[in-house]
Amino acid sequence: MSQNPVTDTDSSNTNSQPKVFQVSCSIDGIEPPVFRRVQVRDCNLAKLHEILQAVLGWQNRQLHYFDIEGREYTADRKAIAEFEWENSARITLSQLWKKGISEFNYVYDMSHNWVHSIVIEGPEAREPRTHYPYCVEAERVCPQENCSGPKQYEQWLQAWGNPNHPHHRLASERLGPNFDPEIRSLDPINEKLKRIRN
Repeated sequence: MSQNPVTDTDSSNTNSQPKVFQVSCSIDGIEPPVFRRVQVRDCNLAKLHEILQAVLGWQNRQLHYFDIEGREYTADRKAIAEFEWENSARITLSQLWKKGISEFNYVYDMSHNWVHSIVIEGPEAREPRTHYPYCVEAERVCPQENCSGPKQYEQWLQAWGNPNHPHHRLASERLGPNFDPEIRSLDPINEKLKRIRN
């Protein structure tokens, strides 16, 4: 885990409190990477889950949890009761930052084990007349919900990109007629983020 030199003395000074946290997210096991960088006001992990779903393009249909120093946090009440996980609404980005924790994992859809590497990159100055959360960088589209993990997604991409591949037609059907693996504009992502109150 990355350590950040924020101290209790620092946190007592209200002028030093970050107004915006910059957070990056990448899906493990996919090359070139599916990557997002988003700026958010301080929020709990339950809200961060909501933001990540929107910025990545997942549909929030599957179980999720944050893996932070060997402890699991989720907003799913059944999972909290069944697995004795922690409630993600009770821990915030600023609390993690003050503890020196800036790197952790976000796991979505346990059956297919989509692991995301999350990095709290630090506080940023808040820009006037900007809605937060706000996506500042994005690379590659997110896999579909019906894709069975990073390996299958890469196989689909290889078949889709090669008209001579024996599974090209199947991959094209799975990925859809308008599929494009690249992010051409941040506008659609930020339009979705405008629906989220942060």
